[in-house]
Amino acid sequence: MASFPILLLASFIVTFTTTWVNAELFTAQVELEPLHDAQQSIIDALNEFVRSEEKKLDDIRSRVDRYLDRMRKSQSDLISNPINAFLLVKGLTVDLDDVIGIAGSETNKLGLF
Repeated sequence: MASFPILLLASFIVTFTTTWVNAELFTAQVELEPLHDAQQSIIDALNEFVRSEEKKLDDIRSRVDRYLDRMRKSQSDLISNPINAFLLVKGLTVDLDDVIGIAGSETNKLGLF
């Protein structure tokens, strides 16, 4: 008969502990559910960031191709013709500033992060 109160006490402890752990697990799961949506938002923002950076890189690549075409002209043609000399100087100043502006432009204009 003395073991009955101990057994009853042990069953109450096990029942109370099990109920408490399940409640905490459920509460933790409910609190973590919004993280799935946040994770999707982060993925979308990173994809948008990559797309915008690829667009900038494509623009820079096209400008580099134009610069290579300009550079392939013979040196005597560039220097002897005043218009070509002007375009060369312009290309080294204004166009380079444009490329620097593209490379340094803020991608976060849309508030991605």
